[in-house]
Amino acid sequence: MKKYLLTALLISASIIAQANTIEKDLIMAEPANARLQTLAIQNPKFPRGEEALKQFLTSLIADEEQKFAGQKAKLAFSIDAMGLIYNIQIMECDSELLQEKLKGFFTHMPHWEPATLDGSPINSRVVLPITIQE
Repeated sequence: MKKYLLTALLISASIIAQANTIEKDLIMAEPANARLQTLAIQNPKFPRGEEALKQFLTSLIADEEQKFAGQKAKLAFSIDAMGLIYNIQIMECDSELLQEKLKGFFTHMPHWEPATLDGSPINSRVVLPITIQE
């Protein structure tokens, strides 16, 4: 039996790019005569890391993996300061069935570790490309 793996690609790059935008916006908001400070931004994390996220997503389609082989999707979602996921948007998806499955999965996803700014939890947005491979 062929095994299909669900891989979350570029999650780190998407989150880092977003964090850099946040930092740039915050620095640019400083008045011209103000002293600039370095901001410590911690990106949001799935509990136990990226590999655990891949395993979680793979387990969700284990019974229907052949239906989705080779399909791709791109999701965006927000993570609040408590780690709850909300505002789930399917930006791209190869099939309506996969779109429905992913939307349902992400509403039941465990809490994330929220992004932080100088040690304080903040809301953030994640863009997550997904490819289902043989």
